[in-house]
Amino acid sequence: MDRPSTEPAIQLPPHSFLGAALLNVNNAVPPSGASFPSNTGLTGGTNIHAATEGMSLIKPIAPRDYDGSPDARSYHRFITEGTDYVETGRVEPRRCVFVLSRFLKGRTYDFYTQKVAMTAGDWMLQHFFIEMFSYCFPVNYQMKQQEKLHKAYQRDKSVTEYCYELEELYNMIGTVAEQEKVVKLWNGL
Repeated sequence: MDRPSTEPAIQLPPHSFLGAALLNVNNAVPPSGASFPSNTGLTGGTNIHAATEGMSLIKPIAPRDYDGSPDARSYHRFITEGTDYVETGRVEPRRCVFVLSRFLKGRTYDFYTQKVAMTAGDWMLQHFFIEMFSYCFPVNYQMKQQEKLHKAYQRDKSVTEYCYELEELYNMIGTVAEQEKVVKLWNGL
């Protein structure tokens, strides 16, 4: 079934900051057939590298809670930290979404309980993140980013700070021609 092009996640260009992060989720979680060793078997003269091959030697760091605010930085932080958490913790793919639900608050937890909870084991992580984005972000998110770029001027910022602000907006928007970037920079100084 095709999704409506008005959904916020569908409008994200693949080369944008969030589009690229969502595409990377697919490769971060172990495939369904991956084994999840419960014991390293480290005893006596066991070779630590052989015994721990494919396992992380650090405890997974829990992601920061995400409340569903339509803030690209917070959303990006949650999907990258959440993906790293389930990957490092070697969580079985069918449990990834449930495990991450512990870090959802407010609007995102509403999304989880209304749309996901009953079938959490059937949700792939990438699909979960995409649907969560569409639930939490406004339909006109990309247009708002374009407007924010249009209104961006140096004002009391240093040139370096202004360049960083523009670069962040370009990363959010996706593909912008180099010539357009140069014109915006000079006109915004």
